[in-house]
Amino acid sequence: MQALQVAALCLLMALEPVNCQQARGNLQPWMQGLIAVAVFLALVAIAFAVNKYWCQEKEACLPGRASFRVLAAPSSQKKKKKPPSRSAAAIRRNVLRSERE
Repeated sequence: MQALQVAALCLLMALEPVNCQQARGNLQPWMQGLIAVAVFLALVAIAFAVNKYWCQEKEACLPGRASFRVLAAPSSQKKKKKPPSRSAAAIRRNVLRSERE
């Protein structure tokens, strides 16, 4: 077994190093960026299509469920506005009044 390893090592040492990164032509930086953006947008489009198909299947599996979209909240469910905050001076006056009483 060791003889096989030594023979493989000698064979690999005798061969020239391989350079697989040879480019056929250098691209301009703006072209590299354009290609990167195009590939990114293609991947996003594929992800949206898969998500839409996946979610469509889930909605079909849930009987009696309405659409998950909410068009408008009923008036009873609207959030109530907070009262305006008081100034620090008004708070101090109220504290002093409560201490006097």
